[in-house]
This record gives sequence, C-alpha cells and structure tokens, in this order.
Amino acid sequence: MEKLKFREAARFAVGEVAQTLKDYKAFPTLFLYMLAYFFFIDGINTVTALGGVYGVSVLGIGALGLMLTIFAVQFIAAPFAIIFTKIADRIGTKRALFISIVGWVVLCFAALAFAPLELE
Repeated sequence: MEKLKFREAARFAVGEVAQTLKDYKAFPTLFLYMLAYFFFIDGINTVTALGGVYGVSVLGIGALGLMLTIFAVQFIAAPFAIIFTKIADRIGTKRALFISIVGWVVLCFAALAFAPLELE
C-alpha cells in the first residue's frame, strides 16, 4: 500500500467504515457481534484505565502498592485466560464469555465494596 498523508488516510478510513456500515444488512450477525465486542472491550478498557485512579484516590493505595496490584492482576489474568479457553472448549464460547462478563461485573461491584465510607 502506498504512503498516504494524514488527511488522505483519514478520509480513506472513514470511507471504509461508512461502506462497512452500509453493508450491515448483508451480515446482521457480524454487525451484532462487532457492536457487542465494542461495548465489551470498552468496558474492560474503562476498568483497566480507571482502576489505577480508583486505587489511588478512593482506596488510598500508594504508588508501590498500586504497581504491585497491577503486577499481581497480570499474573492472575494469564492463567485464567488459559482456564477460560478450556472452559470455552468444554461448554462453548458463548457460555464461557457470559461467565466471564458476569465475573467482571461481580468483581467491579466487589471493588466498590472496598471503598471507605465516611461516617457522620
């Protein structure tokens, strides 16, 4: 592919997205999947991006504690990715994904439970 200037690349990208959106009726299942994936990954990215801010401002975790927490999350996430792959093979991808989403929601509410309450 030839090198494009920024405006040309942006115009090309917007045109491709517009063409894809026009073709959604030909692939309704794919469109629904893409929409669901957008919201799913947006939720995960939001939790990941704001987790550090929440830890510092609400829970009062220091920089070292926050780094250790994020490091621990990565070590916990790796084996669970493998476990959920095996679960998906056993019960199906859709059910495994549903279990994963429910787990995320429960975990997020559990994190909210750790927020210190100000007593009056």
